[in-house]
Amino acid sequence: MIREDIGWAPTAVLYIRDALGLPTDRPFHVPRVAYPVPASCEGDGPVAAELAEDWAAWFADVLAHDESVATDPREFLGVSGYSPAFQHAVEDRLDAAYACADNLKGRYIDDFLRESHEQRLLLNRLVKSVEKSVRHRAAPFDLRLVTITVEGSWLRRVGRQFVLMSTELRHDPERLSESLGPILTELASTR
Repeated sequence: MIREDIGWAPTAVLYIRDALGLPTDRPFHVPRVAYPVPASCEGDGPVAAELAEDWAAWFADVLAHDESVATDPREFLGVSGYSPAFQHAVEDRLDAAYACADNLKGRYIDDFLRESHEQRLLLNRLVKSVEKSVRHRAAPFDLRLVTITVEGSWLRRVGRQFVLMSTELRHDPERLSESLGPILTELASTR
C-alpha cells in the first residue's frame, strides 16, 4: 500500500529552518522551501550551532510522526525539551510557518485537482511497470510518500518504507519514475 501525504508539518519546520538561516544539510540535505522566507542573521555564530542541532533533532521528531493519522499536524510541532533559545526562535516564527504550510498545501491540492486522471494514477502505473519488469505481482508492501514544496526536483529515502519528495518531482512523471522506480522495485520484489 502506498500512502501519499502532503507534508504540512515538515513544510512548517523547513520554513523555520530557512527563516533562521540554518544550513540545508542537517540531518540530511533538504532544499529550501519554495516560498518567500524573510532573511535572518541567526544562522551565524555560536547560537546558530545550537539552533542547528536542535532544529535537526526537531525535524527528525516531526518526520517520525505519520501526519496522515493526525487530526491536527500542529500537534507534532511542540518544542518543549529543546533549548530555550530554540524554543523562542521557533515560537517567534510559528505563525508565519503555519501560513506557509497552509498556503503550499492549498496550492498542492489545487494543482492535484487540476491534474489529469492519468497523472493522479501515476503511482499505480509505476507499480504495474515494476510487476511487469520482475514478472510477478508485487509483494505486499507499505510505502509512505510525503510531498513537500521545496526548490527543485528532489527525493530522499528517509527509511526503508519512507520517502520525502518535492512537489516538482511529484508532478514530473518521467523523473518520478526514474527516482521512485528503484525503490518500488525493491519493495515489490521482497517476498
